[in-house]
Amino acid sequence: MKKLYIERKRFLGLSTLIILIALAGAVISGFMVLVIPNQYAPVFVAGLFAGLVYLYFCFLRPVVPLYTALFFALLPSGMIQPESVHSMINRGLAVLALAAWIFGVIIHKEKIRFNATNILAFIFLTWAIASMLWTSHLSASFQQIQVYLLRVVIFLLIIPNLIRSKTSLNSLMGVIALDGLTLVLASVWIIATRGYTPGVRFTIMKVNENMIGMAALITLAGVLWHATYPGKHFGLRNLLAATFLLFTIGITALSGSRGSTISLIVTIGIFFFWKATRKWTLIAMVILVIAVLMFPAIFTTMVERFLLTQGDTLLNGREFTWQASWKVIEENPLFGVGIGGSRFAIIPYLSHLLSDQLSGAAVHNPILTLWSETGLIGLLLYLAIPFAAIRSFIQQYRRILIEKNEWITPYFAIITSISCGYFLSWYIGGGLQSDFTYFLILVYLILPSCLDDLTSNDHILTAANYQAN
Repeated sequence: MKKLYIERKRFLGLSTLIILIALAGAVISGFMVLVIPNQYAPVFVAGLFAGLVYLYFCFLRPVVPLYTALFFALLPSGMIQPESVHSMINRGLAVLALAAWIFGVIIHKEKIRFNATNILAFIFLTWAIASMLWTSHLSASFQQIQVYLLRVVIFLLIIPNLIRSKTSLNSLMGVIALDGLTLVLASVWIIATRGYTPGVRFTIMKVNENMIGMAALITLAGVLWHATYPGKHFGLRNLLAATFLLFTIGITALSGSRGSTISLIVTIGIFFFWKATRKWTLIAMVILVIAVLMFPAIFTTMVERFLLTQGDTLLNGREFTWQASWKVIEENPLFGVGIGGSRFAIIPYLSHLLSDQLSGAAVHNPILTLWSETGLIGLLLYLAIPFAAIRSFIQQYRRILIEKNEWITPYFAIITSISCGYFLSWYIGGGLQSDFTYFLILVYLILPSCLDDLTSNDHILTAANYQAN
C-alpha cells in the first residue's frame, strides 16, 4: 500500500512538472517573436524545451535513451540521408545512453552485472586495441575500434543491465517491432510513389539491397514476440504479425538478396518444429502460394539471381576477396594486419582483377575479416563471444523446461529460428562482424539469463528495477 502511494505521488509530481514545462515553453515561444525577428524563433524555442524535457527523462529513466538509440541504430544504414548524419545520430544517442546509465548506476548505487559474453567481448576489444600497434592504417583502426566499443557497451553491457523484467523485455521487443514497422512503411511508400520494375533489385533510398531482408528478419523477432505473448488485443497483434510476415517475404523477394532469402526460408522452416511458432510456417506457406499465383513478378529478381542470368557468380565475386584475404592471413597468421586493415591489405592481391584502382574492398566474410585483421588469437577470442551467448541461451532453455516457465517458451522458439537463419548467411556478409544486427542477435541469446524472474507469475518490480522500466 505504501509502495502504491509512493508510485502515485511520483506520477503526479512528474505530470505536474511536465505540464508546467509545457506551459512555460508555450508562453516563451510566443514572446520570442518579439525578441528575435525570425518567424522560426518559436519553433527553435519549442525544440529547445522539448530537448530539455527529453534529457530530463533520459537521466530519470536510463532506459529512455537506450530505446531511442536502439531504434535509430536498427534502421538500415542509408535510410537516413546523408549517411554521415545517421552515423552522428547513432553515436550521439549511444553516448547519451551510456552517460544516463552511468548516472543511474552512481545515483542508485546499483551493481553492474557482467556475464561471460560481455567479458569475452571486452577481452577481444583489448586485443583489437593492441593490434593498432602494428596496423598500417591507424585512422581506419581507430574508427573500427569506436564501432566495436559502442556496440559492445550498448548491446552487451547496458541492455543486459537494464532489461531485467518481463515489462522491460516487452518494451525492448516493442521498440524492435517499431523498427520493423518503419521499414515496412518506407517500403510501401517507395513502391507506391516510384513503382517497381521486375528484374531490378528493390532498395529503400540508399540502403544496401542485402540489408533490407536482413533488417526485416531481425525485427521479425519483436513482432512475433508480441503476437505470441498472451494479453490484451491478442487477435489484433496476430493479424499485424501476419501482415508483417507478408511484407517481410515480399520485400526480401524484391530485394533479390540470396543470403536474406535463404535466411528467411530457414527461419520459417524451423518455426515449424516449435509448437509456439508452427502456425507462422503455415501462414508463410499460404502467403507464398498466393503470391506466386497472383503476383509472380515479385519473385523475378530473386529467381534470376539464383539462376545467375544477370551475369554474376554464385558468390557475387566474394570468392576473389576470400582468396585475397587468405593470402593476407598466410603472411600474418597469428597477429593479423591490425583491426580495420583487411579492406586495404587485400587490394594488392586483387589488382589483377580490378579495372579501376580502389582504395579498399570488403572481404565479405566476418571470419576471414577478423582473422586477417587480428590474427588467429583475435579470431578465437571473437568466436568465443557468440559461443558463450549460445551456451547461455541453451542453459536458460533447460532451466525453463525444468521450472515449466511457459510464458517465455515462445521467446526461445522465435529466437532459435531467427538466429539459425541469420547465422546461415552471416558468414558471407560484408561488415556483419560489427553490424548492429549481429550484436542484436547476441542480445537475443543472452537476454533470458538477464531476467530476474522467469516465473509464470507477473513480475513485481523492485525499487532498483523501477529505474530500468
